Amino acid sequence: MANVRRSWMVVPADKPEEIALAQGYLPDVLVLDLEYTIPPKNKEKARANLNDSIHNLYRTFPELFVRLDWNTRWADVRAAVYPGLKGFVLPGPEIVDEIAELDTIVSRLEHERGVVPGSLEFVLMLESAKGFWNIFDLATASPRVTTLGVGRIDLTMELGPEPSGEFRLAKFLMTRTLTAARALGKQPLAAHFVAGSRGGVTSKEATLKAAREGWQMGFTGYIAATPEQVPALNEGFTPSADYVKNAENIRKARTDGNAVNVEVNGQLYDIFKTMRLEDILSFTSQSQAQDKEKMETARQVLK
Repeated sequence: MANVRRSWMVVPADKPEEIALAQGYLPDVLVLDLEYTIPPKNKEKARANLNDSIHNLYRTFPELFVRLDWNTRWADVRAAVYPGLKGFVLPGPEIVDEIAELDTIVSRLEHERGVVPGSLEFVLMLESAKGFWNIFDLATASPRVTTLGVGRIDLTMELGPEPSGEFRLAKFLMTRTLTAARALGKQPLAAHFVAGSRGGVTSKEATLKAAREGWQMGFTGYIAATPEQVPALNEGFTPSADYVKNAENIRKARTDGNAVNVEVNGQLYDIFKTMRLEDILSFTSQSQAQDKEKMETARQVLK
């Protein structure tokens, strides 16, 4: 069973102190960034240190990704393919052939560097009109694509901001992403759409609200830019105790001999709804087990 990936914490690959700070918040996924958060003058040094960073972090973060700068993706990939890496976050993909070409290069590097063939994943963060238009073709351009997400900042710059408090377009594109991800068996990553928020650097309260709304839509995670957002994302994308209790009551009602429809607290649940609740209960159980494991791993590393 794949690990739960609710919180994707992005940290500059060239700043060990920020990486250490992020570790303390125990995100589900740690993303070493070679894109926005690093000044161009520091990128060569960041690439040179990636092998050591991946080697040192893997014990604590088996879910370790690198976010590429799309303009320098070839150099970034060559610097990052080493044992311990889980995959790449690809910002702003638009052209199918570029994903396929990247797959070929990663395959060659896996073979050269002792990485399990085909194991490195691609996370596509869609950030342009062209990218959203080509979403299904992009998502199937490589079997490495496991996750589809919405990159709102660049999208807003390209399409223009929406009226204050209204996110009709953002929700439409999020729904398109969710539909494609569900249809193709990929993880869907949401975007912040709380009125007045600034996406990855919004407040903990707005993060929690956006995460909960994203979860209600059907998303299972999101990218964070500040460590303080991690607990809010983990909470927002994990079903609440009341929700879990109700789901367990529905499960019990069905196992007590109801074959088709069950009624709990005055609401009727058919077999399709109860199947969805089983998925949610499984996700909750896995989330709790993973959180416990992360805490134990952190304690062992700090000894």
